[in-house]
Amino acid sequence: MIKAVFLDMDDTLYSHTKGGIPSSAIEAMKQAGNNGIKIYGATGRHKEELRMLKVEDIPVDGWVTVNGAYSYEKDRVLDAHPIQEEDIRNLYAFLKEHPYPVVFLEAEKMYINVYDDLVQKDMDKIHTPYPDILPLERILEHPIYQCVPYVNEEVWKQMSASLHHIHATRWNIALDVIDSDAGKDVGIRKIREIYHWKREEIMAIGDGPNDISMMKEAGIAVCMGNGTKSCKEAADYVTDVIDCDGIMKAFRYFQLI
Repeated sequence: MIKAVFLDMDDTLYSHTKGGIPSSAIEAMKQAGNNGIKIYGATGRHKEELRMLKVEDIPVDGWVTVNGAYSYEKDRVLDAHPIQEEDIRNLYAFLKEHPYPVVFLEAEKMYINVYDDLVQKDMDKIHTPYPDILPLERILEHPIYQCVPYVNEEVWKQMSASLHHIHATRWNIALDVIDSDAGKDVGIRKIREIYHWKREEIMAIGDGPNDISMMKEAGIAVCMGNGTKSCKEAADYVTDVIDCDGIMKAFRYFQLI
C-alpha cells in the first residue's frame, strides 16, 4: 500500500502553458489525502517562489525544496543541507573579483548580487519573481542552501574549481548548485526514515532528469507524458501529459483514489 507520494513541481504539478496547477491534480491530491496518503511537493523551487506561484496552500503535507537541500512541514524542518562554509567563502572570493550574477537561497529568503538581461529573461520564462539585490557579504553570514550562477560553461569551470563539496545541474544558462550531500532522493529518504515507511510504500512522480534520483528512491516511479526520454525510461509507468489530467490518471491507475 502506498503511504506517501512525492510530486515534482514544474511541468508535473504546475503547468507553464496554463499558468497553474490543473484542478484535476488538486482534486486527486485531496482525495488521496482523505484516503490517508501523505502528499509532498518535491521541487528545485524556493519558498518565495512557491508563494508567488500561489501553490503553498495546495493540499500537501510538506515540501522537499531547493532540490532536496531544505525539507519541511508546516510546523517543523525535516532535513537541511546548507552548502559548506569553505565553498561559500571560496565562491565569495571569486565573485568579488568577477561579479557574475548568482541567486542565493537561504531557508526563508532568496536574493541576487547583480542582474543582467539574460537573468531577467530566464526568470520571466519560468515565472520566477525577481529577487532583491543584496550585498554579497550576506552569504558569509547566513546558511545558503542553493545558489544559481548565471554563467557559461567556461566561467563555471573557473568558478567551481575551488568548490569541493557541491553538486551542480545545468539548466540552459544557469546551474542549480547544492551541497554534495543533498538531493531530492536524500530529502525523500529522510522523510521515509522519520515516518518509518518502506521504499515500496513510496511513489514519486516527475518529468525531468533531475527527478530520476528521487524516482529511484521510490517503490513506484511515474513519469509525466510530457517528460523527457530519460525520465520515461527510468519510470515504472508513464501517465498522460500534465494538461490532460496526468496526475489524476496516475492516482487512479495505482488505485490511490
